[in-house]
Order: sequence, then structure tokens, then C-alpha cells
Amino acid sequence: MEEDHYDTPWEFLSRPTSMRLSAADVNEFAARRQRDARLSAVGSPQPSPHASPSLSQSSSFVQQLVNLGNSAVEARRSKDRRIELKREELRSLDEVLLEKNVDRVEAEKRLESRPLGDFLLRSRGEGSAALSLRASRGVLHIKIEQKGDKWIIGEGPSFRSISSAVQYYRRHPLPIRGADHMLLNQQLPHALRI
Repeated sequence: MEEDHYDTPWEFLSRPTSMRLSAADVNEFAARRQRDARLSAVGSPQPSPHASPSLSQSSSFVQQLVNLGNSAVEARRSKDRRIELKREELRSLDEVLLEKNVDRVEAEKRLESRPLGDFLLRSRGEGSAALSLRASRGVLHIKIEQKGDKWIIGEGPSFRSISSAVQYYRRHPLPIRGADHMLLNQQLPHALRI
């Protein structure tokens, strides 16, 4: 028994955008419909009003489905690429902001004559950094940790990058236990990085 006489299940008809057709599928479908139309047209009367749509209508509908599916996939891919580029940009910016091979003592020397709120970001190894900050009682050192894909300064909220945390704490006071709550001012200028 052939299965060609079965109707298409309603699930497939009610969700036409859930599948993605390739151009080859569309061409094969259109060729099959043309062949069927030629065979049925050879001695058949005018189609009834209840007949299926014409070949040009159905192939254009299928082409619209293909275009709709492809545009949704391309939009998603484009969005994913933009997100990944933004992450790479933030990672490279974080690497530029971090001082390498600078310990606590060196950071204190560089910051001791600076105004309150000036700071230096130091790299401490993989997934760890430190914020050295000029405060009213000297230089404070605050741990910056990476947990998953987020960064946390001290015991504050998490951020997607160190640079976004710095921008946040330029407008909001740092949550420093036992010290004055202060804003970040200026990162130590490049000219002073000897």
C-alpha cells in the first residue's frame, strides 16, 4: 500500500515556520508539483473552487517559508556574533586596564601622592585582580574575583567585565567595610606607569 494518498498531518500544517527548508527542497517540491499539475491537466476539467492552490501560489508560499526561516536563523547568528564581539572587546579592554607585574608595595608608592579616589588595577593571576585605591587613610587594596563569566569587586554586585565595574563605581560609592565609602576618580595615567 502506497503512502502517497495520506494527508499531511495537521501538526505540520499549523506550524509551517517550525521547519526550515533548503532551496533544494523548494526546487524539488516545485518540480514535483509541476509534474503532478501536467499529469492532472491532461484531461481534467476546470478546477473546482475547493481545489488546492495553483502551482505558482504554492511554490511562492514555500519560498516565503524558506525566506522566513533563513532570515530568522541569520538574525540569530548575527546577534550571537555581535554578543561574542562585545565580549572579546571587553576582555581586551580589561587586559589593557590591568597592570601586570605590579605588587602591593609598588602600587602604594605610585598612589601615595595622588588625589583621593585615584586607583590602579593590578593583575594577580588567572581570574583574579586587585584594585589599589588612594583613600583618606592611605592606599586600600580590594580583591577583584572572577566567578564564572562575572567579576566581583570586594563584596559588591557582579559585573560582566572589570571595565563595567569601574564605570559603575565612578558613579556609586565602593562598599568598603570599615572605611569611607568613596567613588573611583581617575585611573593612574599612562605617563606615570614606569
